[in-house]
Amino acid sequence: MEKSLPHRHLKDLLPSFLGRVKNRYEERPDLVLKGWAEIIDPKWALETVASSFEKGVVVVNVKNGALYSRLVQHEGARLLKKLQEKFPNNGIKHLKFRIGA
Repeated sequence: MEKSLPHRHLKDLLPSFLGRVKNRYEERPDLVLKGWAEIIDPKWALETVASSFEKGVVVVNVKNGALYSRLVQHEGARLLKKLQEKFPNNGIKHLKFRIGA
């Protein structure tokens, strides 16, 4: 004797499925790294690169000491907030700047 499968409408399943797809998209570290180029001032874009994102910390390599100093002292909090707004579900907690390409 065959058991019948539970009957469910696609309209009932779709919101849950789309929510899972959206969360997977937002949780991808590679998208956070690519997103750096979208939030950094264009005049600094060629001088910085987001190199890693792990455990809530985005590491950004900076090519010169003067820009490093400016980012650490004046721009870090603003840039962190912009990344957190762009990727609210990724758990971005801190920006770490390092000198080096």
